[in-house]
Amino acid sequence: LWNYGEYGSKSPFTNVISNSELTQLDPVELADIIKGITKMDHRILYYGPKNESELIATLNLHHQVPSELALLPPLIKFEQQRTDDPKVYWTHYDMVQSEMIFLSKGDTYDASIVPETELFNEYFGGGMNSVVFQEIREAQGLAYAVFSNYREARKADQSNYVFAYIGTQSDKQVEAMKAMFDIMNNMPESESAFEIAKESILNKIESERITKSSVLFDCEDAKRLNLDHDIRKDIYETVKNMTMEDLLGFHTKYIKDKDYVTVMIGNRERIDFNDLKKYGKIEELSLEEIFGYEDIQPVNVEVQQ
Repeated sequence: LWNYGEYGSKSPFTNVISNSELTQLDPVELADIIKGITKMDHRILYYGPKNESELIATLNLHHQVPSELALLPPLIKFEQQRTDDPKVYWTHYDMVQSEMIFLSKGDTYDASIVPETELFNEYFGGGMNSVVFQEIREAQGLAYAVFSNYREARKADQSNYVFAYIGTQSDKQVEAMKAMFDIMNNMPESESAFEIAKESILNKIESERITKSSVLFDCEDAKRLNLDHDIRKDIYETVKNMTMEDLLGFHTKYIKDKDYVTVMIGNRERIDFNDLKKYGKIEELSLEEIFGYEDIQPVNVEVQQ
């Protein structure tokens, strides 16, 4: 449902082989794909004791590749859908709880606002001390689980998202949804919670060590975001000087009064649709639409004793 809310009917989640296609696959063809990986354009990441010349010698000996590597097939690009036309996608499941996710598409990735984003997420919806958790779960008792953040894109050409989640009893749906939107549009101010959030971020960076092969994968993540340095340095230097006014400014610009696509799973007998329609046009989705493939059909198999 979350993928459907973000991408629509075609998403990374639904980019799978159908059941009928799967049953027709030749295992030899699958094995050939694995054998052909080194014949296609690729890179090697290495962490270990060898120096550069030793590594090259080992690769030349054991990593046999053709003189010309085949080009990789083009990446399938999935477009993140607009959220300025509020909608509610829901699917039926026989359960006592109802679960909801609220999505609002933001700007494309911007490294300059990462420090503010980190502090906002820690303060607003990052953990048990966050204002979302304290207000909706602890103070009002409206959810089993609840969190919200400004979710940063994983690639430079993708969009950030305002993201919020509620898992609640179905009979608390109306109050829980209202409470979430109230708090997202009118963020409570708490200097003590703000200082705890700042301290938590700074302490984490001070004690965190990226070592061994993790350095390689952190570097890969940075490349996907067009970063040429460790973004934690920017976060540390900026966050330690931020004020509540800075946080309120971030909230006003990126969070407050946005339009949302809502996705929801619950029992149709327990969902309050009259209230739900306040949040956008309602559309029911089948399991086939969500998962992107048809139901598995029973196959008659003759079993020999």
